[in-house]
Amino acid sequence: MKKILFFVFLFLCIDSQAQEMESEVIVYNARLGYSGVTFPISLSADMGIIDWLIDRNDAISIGAQLNLFNWNDGVESHISYNIASRCNYHYEFIDYLDTYAGFQIGIISAGFAFGLNIGARYYFSDIFAATIEYGGSSYNGISVGISVRPNH
Repeated sequence: MKKILFFVFLFLCIDSQAQEMESEVIVYNARLGYSGVTFPISLSADMGIIDWLIDRNDAISIGAQLNLFNWNDGVESHISYNIASRCNYHYEFIDYLDTYAGFQIGIISAGFAFGLNIGARYYFSDIFAATIEYGGSSYNGISVGISVRPNH
């Protein structure tokens, strides 16, 4: 069984092509973050809506994000959430690396939230990527995780 899984993983890695965000492609992300006081869990999805804006290496995506985080005010522990829409500008400087920057607008447990973010996804295959992102609409922290692009 281990040999079969190894060869499936090897096939996915060898079968890679240029990896930029494209129109009508959906990328699902799961990340764990750190902001100095909390470890948020972030789930998001981005869909390419425009590509080839400036040249063949760029695109614009829209999406949605859910952040869950636990924090302590010194007296008791709290669980908070953030639900936001996101918009990112993507540019592929090198093959397999999708870099992006954008903004998020949404609601947090106690009101309105707005934030900026910057991030990158390195694709190991046409489907899977390692993700890192900084910023966001509910905390200013860094998060790392995985991305899946099943419809590429």
